[in-house]
Amino acid sequence: MYGETIKTIRLNKGLPLKSVYIDVCSKTNAIKFENGERILAVDKFNQVLSDLMITMDEFQSIRNGYKPQKDDYYSYRISKAWNANNLVEFEENVQHAEDDAIGIERIQLASYRLLRSYNNQLEPNKEELESVVNYFSNLSSWTLSDIRFFANNCYVLPYSLMIILLQEVLKAQNRYTFYRNSK
Repeated sequence: MYGETIKTIRLNKGLPLKSVYIDVCSKTNAIKFENGERILAVDKFNQVLSDLMITMDEFQSIRNGYKPQKDDYYSYRISKAWNANNLVEFEENVQHAEDDAIGIERIQLASYRLLRSYNNQLEPNKEELESVVNYFSNLSSWTLSDIRFFANNCYVLPYSLMIILLQEVLKAQNRYTFYRNSK
């Protein structure tokens, strides 16, 4: 689990158990956590990350061997290709993502296909457009990822819906005013 990665980070920083787990848990529970025998509550885990002076994103990167998560990698490559107007690379990366897609990735892929149709001045696929529209329409609370997803897809959405969703995005963005990397 996560404890083994925390242990590696702690040892690499030369920190004793006491300095990382003070006010978090007992020494016995800390040892069991680092050996994968226990889990920590989210608030306690966040405190451990803070005591190690790392963010959750950095922790996940370390845990993943400093490689990006698959969906982050595809999203980065696809966005980079699209923004550089490198349509060949865009198509290749969409194809790779399509081969591995599950869950929310299917909605992201639908949005990429909608961008492809938009670029080729074709009518959007109704099922894919409906999938993306339903995703945005059913959001009750927007996250930064949802805001970025909307920003990358707003011009393929029906205009009347885009205006309504834009108002929701602006409300959500206010919650993230002081959040790191929220711009």
